[in-house]
Amino acid sequence: IDVIPCLVDTPERSRFLSFTEPYIDLPMVILTRDDVPFVHGVEDVADGRVVVIEGYVAQELLVRDFPGRIFPSVPSTEAALLAVSEGRADAFVAIWPRAAS
Repeated sequence: IDVIPCLVDTPERSRFLSFTEPYIDLPMVILTRDDVPFVHGVEDVADGRVVVIEGYVAQELLVRDFPGRIFPSVPSTEAALLAVSEGRADAFVAIWPRAAS
């Protein structure tokens, strides 16, 4: 594979992939229900259930940055959004693409 779009450079991935300058910016966002107060970071979802998509960079970064905290994984964005909307999760952490400046 010569190009994998939207793949985030992490130390783990740099061991087996070569990265170039990014062409899009991929900020991490926290998605919650409308009835949840504004969340500045994962810390604001105190003991809540924060879901991530299995194998995505958000999972790797959260496990690294919050050792000992459990982040249940789901197989897709649809499953994560459904878990939040149904109240089975309090938040969903994901990468949300936007054009690079």
